[in-house]
Amino acid sequence: MSMLRLSSLGNIYDYAQGLKITSDQIYEEILKRRDVFYSLGLRKGDKAIICHRNSFQFIADLFGLWENGVCAIPVDSGISISELVNLFGHSEAKLLVYRGNFNRDSLSNLLVSKVLFFNTDDIDILYKNIDEAGFVDQNILWDDEALLLYTSGSTGDPKGVLHTFRSISAKMFTLKDNIDLDELEVSLNLLPTHFGHGLICNTLFPLYHGCDLVMLPSFDISMLSKLGEIIDTHNVTFMSSVPAVWKILTKFSSYPQKNTLRRIHCGSAPLNTELILDIARWTSTNNIYNMYGITETGSWIAGSLPEGNT
Repeated sequence: MSMLRLSSLGNIYDYAQGLKITSDQIYEEILKRRDVFYSLGLRKGDKAIICHRNSFQFIADLFGLWENGVCAIPVDSGISISELVNLFGHSEAKLLVYRGNFNRDSLSNLLVSKVLFFNTDDIDILYKNIDEAGFVDQNILWDDEALLLYTSGSTGDPKGVLHTFRSISAKMFTLKDNIDLDELEVSLNLLPTHFGHGLICNTLFPLYHGCDLVMLPSFDISMLSKLGEIIDTHNVTFMSSVPAVWKILTKFSSYPQKNTLRRIHCGSAPLNTELILDIARWTSTNNIYNMYGITETGSWIAGSLPEGNT
């Protein structure tokens, strides 16, 4: 599916696994998953839940599903079995994509319909054993369903926000028209990839336009305590987070020393003047934007500098 421009993605540094994945390597991983997902019987219009996050495997799984025209549903990897059953019932997803250990029996026993399972860590084994017939292009259209982001569902009916390939692509180019990509040369994401801020804006936007991405485990206190060092090591130029994380960073993490940061975002909650000043001191830049967005718009739709400039 050429509209996704998969061969021009940026490089990924997966901090938790200590791996640098080049653009060519991530493209290879995507194509492996594309073929395996097709061999499992997934087709255009199907849905699949991704129950892991913040790794290069997540990116490969997401794009591999999209290559098949499958609507991806990222969820918190800490979700309970009962919540997951609720989401399967609501979305009618056919596949669960996961990493490592997962209690498949518990989920299967609670579901009436059969669910397929895919452990992304087994990709090389599965890829070697697929049918030689290979992948058949799914003729994906711009208005086909691509992404379903849930904003609730632990109690009562889940609330899902649906994005098409058109709406995601439009977000990629709208952001590009308003944000200098030079400032995103090396971006860092430490927010979870199961909601819009972390996935669409912090991860897909820089990667899609060929910027490099440093991926950290989300909300990991041990990572936050040494974030200044991580920023210096990878010459990070851009990062965006939420006020709660910025409060921790500015108080408990050592300052970055190399002054590589060029642009800072803070969103998903109000940002007060005191925290703005703390962020400016910690990052050594005043190029700080208070961002606003909602899941329905693919996160960021507006932002302002501390002085009030938009």
